[in-house]
Amino acid sequence: MQADQVRGFLQVGAYDESGRASGPLATDAGGLDIQQAFVELKPRTGSRPGIRLGRQEMTLGSSRFVASREGLNIRRSFDGLRLLYRSTNVDIDAFAMRPVSNRPDAFDDRADDHQAFWGVYAVIRRRTGPSIDLYYLGLERDQAVFASRSGHEARHSIGARLWGRKERFDYNLEGAYQLGSLEDLDIRAFALSADIGWSLETLPLRPRLGLKGNIESGDRKTSDQELNTFNPLFPNHAYFSEATFGR
Repeated sequence: MQADQVRGFLQVGAYDESGRASGPLATDAGGLDIQQAFVELKPRTGSRPGIRLGRQEMTLGSSRFVASREGLNIRRSFDGLRLLYRSTNVDIDAFAMRPVSNRPDAFDDRADDHQAFWGVYAVIRRRTGPSIDLYYLGLERDQAVFASRSGHEARHSIGARLWGRKERFDYNLEGAYQLGSLEDLDIRAFALSADIGWSLETLPLRPRLGLKGNIESGDRKTSDQELNTFNPLFPNHAYFSEATFGR
């Protein structure tokens, strides 16, 4: 359903998996359920933000920290409110969400009341020089589990991304720093990513030669009062990378 300033969207799905020795994961199988159901109010002009309320998928930036979970059987969705500002050169998203927990039966998926996710993400597109993403992402979990400690987690991520293309050369550089607390521990963590490439446009199919690297901090000293393990938040896969290992 869609009108000039009002849009409604509904998407349902049922998922199945067979052949896994230990049985399907929560992200592999589920009964018929609501994947997305939201109402969006659009501004008459681009000078005001739109509002999207309900269950929705969300991908921000290059999808390193917030993604709809491509590659797994069940895509990720959130319940909450999202403000969207769109213009020629600037996009701004502000949101307050709870991730949806996938359950096995029909129409039993619910927002996780033990997690809260909020933030602001801005994209500044430039005609010359790199385009810039700036963001703040907040996450709170009642029972977070890490290798050395578990408990209430309040984590704040501040980051930036530079990306663009100049003739045949393209680049995508990103860094984020996290602070906050896990019970009585101070969170201090970081992640860096680089993806650069050169396109061979004179060859058939225009192949691209690329180099990609990801670094994230870990907790080497479990006896101090800091947690240095980086939390990738809600990426496509389990870690801060493109590969799906350990499923």
